[in-house]
Amino acid sequence: MTDLVRPDSPAAELHAVRRWLEVERSARQRTERSLHLIASAFALCRDAMAVLTESGQIIEANDALRALMLSAERSVSGQYLSHYIKLPEAAIRTFERDGYALCEAQFHVSAKRVTPVEISLSRFAGEADREGYVVASLRDITERKRAEQALERMALSDALTQLPNRTSFYQAFETRLQKLEETGNLAVLFIDVDGFKEVNDSLGHAAGDELLCALVRELRQVLGAGEVLARWGGDEFVALLDVSDRDQARQVAEQLVQAVGRQQCIAGHDIRVSASIGLSLAPEEGLDVETLLRNADAAMYAAKAAGKSRVRCYDPQLTSEARSKVTLLAHLHGAIEAELITFVLQPKFDARQRMISAELLARWNCPGVGAVPPNVFVALAEQNGMASALGRLAIRRAAGCARALQDAGLQIPVAVNISPLQVADDELVEVLAAACAEFAIAPRALELEVTESVFLQKGTPERRLALLREQGFRVAMDDFGTGYSSLGYLHRLPFDTIKIDRSFLLAVDADDRSRQLLAGIVSLCRALDMQIVAEGVETQAQFELLKDLGVDTFQGFLLGRPQSLECLLDAIRAADR
Repeated sequence: MTDLVRPDSPAAELHAVRRWLEVERSARQRTERSLHLIASAFALCRDAMAVLTESGQIIEANDALRALMLSAERSVSGQYLSHYIKLPEAAIRTFERDGYALCEAQFHVSAKRVTPVEISLSRFAGEADREGYVVASLRDITERKRAEQALERMALSDALTQLPNRTSFYQAFETRLQKLEETGNLAVLFIDVDGFKEVNDSLGHAAGDELLCALVRELRQVLGAGEVLARWGGDEFVALLDVSDRDQARQVAEQLVQAVGRQQCIAGHDIRVSASIGLSLAPEEGLDVETLLRNADAAMYAAKAAGKSRVRCYDPQLTSEARSKVTLLAHLHGAIEAELITFVLQPKFDARQRMISAELLARWNCPGVGAVPPNVFVALAEQNGMASALGRLAIRRAAGCARALQDAGLQIPVAVNISPLQVADDELVEVLAAACAEFAIAPRALELEVTESVFLQKGTPERRLALLREQGFRVAMDDFGTGYSSLGYLHRLPFDTIKIDRSFLLAVDADDRSRQLLAGIVSLCRALDMQIVAEGVETQAQFELLKDLGVDTFQGFLLGRPQSLECLLDAIRAADR
């Protein structure tokens, strides 16, 4: 029993003290290792970091911050971070309230050295009566800002011609109208290229694009740098001229007709097209953008009806085009009511050319008229209060197609175009829910494609689209890069899908800078967890180039043309055999 130590003996107490010391030493070693790891992470972090007093004085800074401050060889302790960076008032209020803030700001080292940064601030309480401290992390966002600026520039110009697009044109138009009292008269010219479709169909889109660029050079030479010339879409252009009277405006328009009519050598072919130009004059024929454009558009149609290659000034008696639209309108109303609008599906493919989704496209064959282009009858529906009715029909058809594809063993979403007016319709959520219930499909089986123009609508389109996503529907931005796009929209509402418009891809095909820009867009979309779809893929070379740039979904005639649901199902069954 002599080897046993009584619990209350001095030897037992000494043993307990030794054990306590060993535990304390182990804990201290673990703490030191943790502190060493934290210090190493702080020092080696690629983001600039600093520990600050609560008044903003630097206690410790890592190498990245010293490099940002151009002080790599000397200590920066004791300096105030506020000497280099001014936080937005909103961020300051958030930090004072919550002890944390995240914002963007400019880091000023000198007048010539300014770096955009994303800064996060976190307050930590001090121990006992000691003052607390603040940890600041600064990330250099120079490349992100460059990409944003490039996208903003792209949002105001046409990718093919580099002319202002509709957004930019509207801004210039409003500015000119505000200065109308100073300038006198403002002429609005609506220019349509006659015979362009034939060139496009016979020689291909590349030749058509080359022709458009050649015509832009001709138009620019007549107008000069001081006047506004913008691409309206397809083979249509609009121009604004400060003129003394209608005669001067007509004279310039006649010169534009002659310029467009000059022979062009395109793809080894001598080509000659013409222009029909409609002219309206402010203030005589309108004082707002929409009225003046509508009048110039009516005059342009009158010029085409009179034999093309000519100028027509707006005249209130121009009714032939109006009658034609009334005829179409009457048939369209009946076609929607009787569900005579037909629909086809154009598949989308991944990089391995496997079908992963499909887009529903509307078609209309008007009695006595023939096939009416979708952009014509959809615009008519939107202008005459039928957008929601047409949209409801399309949504129901899309849901039916999704059900049929699922029954065929293909679990892929079907995309349906939703007009900006329908987004503003309070019944849209109910219509979508009813379609899903009728065909027993989940909301994720439908993808809602909206164009960037939805953000020009009054109200809160962002909130409405966010609600649709919360309901489980996919939301895609269609025609990205054609006029209204802004990174702000992507940040405020992370879409499921971004569809790069064909017109932007044409520039990518020929221009290295555009390729780099697209690669940046792809990288940004991936960071925001968005799918990227390239529209209008027509050649293997385009497909390979886009695949190399990181695009993951493809749509175009190379891979699959629009076809009926029955034809698509037949193709699926044939592939399964």
